[in-house]
Formats: sequence, structure tokens, C-alpha cells
Amino acid sequence: MNDESPKGELQNESAEDDVFLKKIESNMLTEMALRSIPDINKVFIKSGKVNKFDENEGFKLEVEWMLDTEGVNLLTIMCHEDVDARRTTSNHLIEVIEVIGIEAVRRSLLDELRVVISFD
Repeated sequence: MNDESPKGELQNESAEDDVFLKKIESNMLTEMALRSIPDINKVFIKSGKVNKFDENEGFKLEVEWMLDTEGVNLLTIMCHEDVDARRTTSNHLIEVIEVIGIEAVRRSLLDELRVVISFD
């Protein structure tokens, strides 16, 4: 009894597998968000010092890590469970007005103007 398949049959199965895998790859590259949040192209990590209150020691400066992004998707980011939505900021005014409202745009615009003016 010969359990081996003819070579032609194995090559056909291999070709079918290759086509199937290429279709899956194509679908993943076009449909799947590779960075988990659409429209966010790059993420940069930075540290900053923040005043924190401790009951025993009072106010003290602590190093805190933050993420800056290239690209915007404010609504999705603010809904993410690991993001503090109260401290999330954006300099994309159109998205801020659509997601948070007119008062938030006013505040964002004033904050950006302060940064530009105090850059001296």
C-alpha cells in the first residue's frame, strides 16, 4: 500500500494554500487596524513632571509618562479604558468641537496661543 500522493497533487495543494494565505494577508492589511486605533500613525512617549498631592508629604513633583500621537482620533482615544479622558488634550480644533464641544475648543485655542506666545 502506497500512502504517498503523487507530486502533482501535493503541488496543487501547496499552491492553493499559498493563494489562501495571500488572500488572508491582503484582507488583514486592508481591513485590520495594525496599531489598534485607526488614524493614529505614530506614537511618541515623553516624560513630564506633575505636582501630586500625598497626604503624608504634601505636594511633590513626580515624573509621569505621556503619549503624543501623530494623527487624531479623539473620540476613540477618550473611550479607551487605559486613557485618562479628563487629561487628554488635542490641538486639532475641528475634532475637539465635534467630540467635546465649543467650550473645549475655546480652551484648546487659548492653551495653544499661550504656548506660542510664551515660546520666546
